[in-house]
Amino acid sequence: MVTGLLTPLVLEGQLSVIQMEVNGGASIPVAEFAGAEGWEGEASTDASFGVHFALTSGRLGYLVGFSEHRFKCPNVGCGAETDLVSTSWDIGLRINLRTSGVLPWLRLSAVAALLEADLGTAGSQGATVREESDRGWGFEAGAGILIPVAARFGLSPGVRYGKVDVELASRGVLQERYVIIDLGFVLGF
Repeated sequence: MVTGLLTPLVLEGQLSVIQMEVNGGASIPVAEFAGAEGWEGEASTDASFGVHFALTSGRLGYLVGFSEHRFKCPNVGCGAETDLVSTSWDIGLRINLRTSGVLPWLRLSAVAALLEADLGTAGSQGATVREESDRGWGFEAGAGILIPVAARFGLSPGVRYGKVDVELASRGVLQERYVIIDLGFVLGF
């Protein structure tokens, strides 16, 4: 009886072949952001969000989407209070370990990211100095579950590890290493 209460209403159904997923959560640095001059040190946790589309056939899903991961870099490690925003396009695969009911999944994506950094203020008027990196390439790998809630709606909590290196003209290569913990709201078409 108790297991019936914990099981989603649509156990034997599955979401549509075409899906849109909107994710929100936290981006957590797992190593010091190293390499770029003046930014050696720990960054801190901030918000993460993304929108992805999936085309699913059986256990395999093809993903394409957009993500934004934010980090704060406090005075101690970066030399100045800095906001770091990593914006990326992702393309990848998701493997569903089942075909119906609650679906555990594994995911691997190639990531093309740009990093924007607020470098503090300059000049007599206190204008914010902002720098954007060249496009950096990396990957994200993760796991989670897709829980069908209704015929065309599901929830998908997950965790991903990401590794991307980007180059800033004034400071060199910055090595981003992070974990994303988020919740996805999945809509099937």
